[in-house]
Amino acid sequence: MLAFGALFLILGTASASGAKISRGSQFCRIGQDCFDSKPIDAPACSIDAARSGEVCRCDSAEVRCDLPMQTVNSKLVSAYCEQMITYEADESNSFCTKYVVLDKWDDHTRPSDEHDESVDIAWWRCALKPGYRWVDGVCRHHHRYLGEVCWDGGECQNGDLESYENYRLSCAKYGEDTEARCVPSYLPLKREQCECSWWGLNLFVVCSAKDDVCNGHACVLSTGSGKHSCDMNTDNDW
Repeated sequence: MLAFGALFLILGTASASGAKISRGSQFCRIGQDCFDSKPIDAPACSIDAARSGEVCRCDSAEVRCDLPMQTVNSKLVSAYCEQMITYEADESNSFCTKYVVLDKWDDHTRPSDEHDESVDIAWWRCALKPGYRWVDGVCRHHHRYLGEVCWDGGECQNGDLESYENYRLSCAKYGEDTEARCVPSYLPLKREQCECSWWGLNLFVVCSAKDDVCNGHACVLSTGSGKHSCDMNTDNDW
């Protein structure tokens, strides 16, 4: 791969079943063999293009060529680019050659038989209501689902999903959100630097974050920088 000047980066772990997040990117310079195979008249990337498997042109506004959550035939659907190639010196220079389409997000929204997301009661009644917490002036249940506000103690429900699985949720601010919500973990979420709390679990290499910087996710030591940062693929119950 490097013989052709291509840089391949794999993020996450690929499994035979395709259940794990897998990403790759390639950069092609002018004069390299790969530049001769640059797509011509490729359609703009969309859910339809992603499902068809055809190479498509990325919208520069979309991070990593990912397609945002949208409703298609009454179902929540998103897609992330598994293999992206970028060509040097071109206005429309990024293309996705392979998408992973995720169309089972409805299974990760609040079930009809689950507790109400929030209830309109006074704070003192909220304190006496099992499973509920008073958060930012609202009495909310501590079980949180896709798109819902979350916090340290308001855990995004991942069931039996393991870290880096496609449908896993993280508690994080993303895009224009001003408060943390349960969002797909495959998104390019910022890993804030953190410090270990004196009050939570502290194993030095992994600990509870001071001042709830990680929204309940683990604060993990980096062997590269020697500093701690939030691991958004851990459960947010640390």
